[in-house]
Amino acid sequence: MADVASMNVTKEEIDSFIEEQWPTFLEDAARLIKIDSSLDGEHAAPGAPFGPGPRAALDEALAIAKRMGLEVHDGDGYAGYADLPGNSGQQLGVIGHVDVVPAGEGWSFPRFEVTRKDGFLIGRGTSDDKAPVLSALYGLKFWIDRGADLRHTVRFIFGCNEESGMDELPYYLAHHEAPDFLFTPDAE
Repeated sequence: MADVASMNVTKEEIDSFIEEQWPTFLEDAARLIKIDSSLDGEHAAPGAPFGPGPRAALDEALAIAKRMGLEVHDGDGYAGYADLPGNSGQQLGVIGHVDVVPAGEGWSFPRFEVTRKDGFLIGRGTSDDKAPVLSALYGLKFWIDRGADLRHTVRFIFGCNEESGMDELPYYLAHHEAPDFLFTPDAE
């Protein structure tokens, strides 16, 4: 394993990675976006406190992260997380969410499918927040594939209730310490 700081990565390597991974990224995005993960309190259950859609989206996100080589954990359906262990004892957090606002009416394209138009991806969750979460995961995959030795643990936190109350955050923080540093790839 090589320390990330000592790795000389070229723009060509990054471009090549993106080109190579793009078909798989689109497949992952299509599977996530296909899931109507809006709040469904009527069908809430143990392990699915926000309903079956957010539960299914969390399962899919964790499966993608596991396939990439991260250690995955389910937080009783409130939020899951995936870790890439580092050496320092400090944790860098990436938080995103896999739930969506109810789709409503007036769509010109299928709501729960990925449509490509004019260089854009269109579908429920393509900008908030399923595709941005995947983009961040694939950014980490770039380093995993190169055998990078990370100084800090990277933890991806996948929330399931950001759009309708953020109830996943108190649950997560009641069971885990907050990361030392945290950012979100949400929307823009």
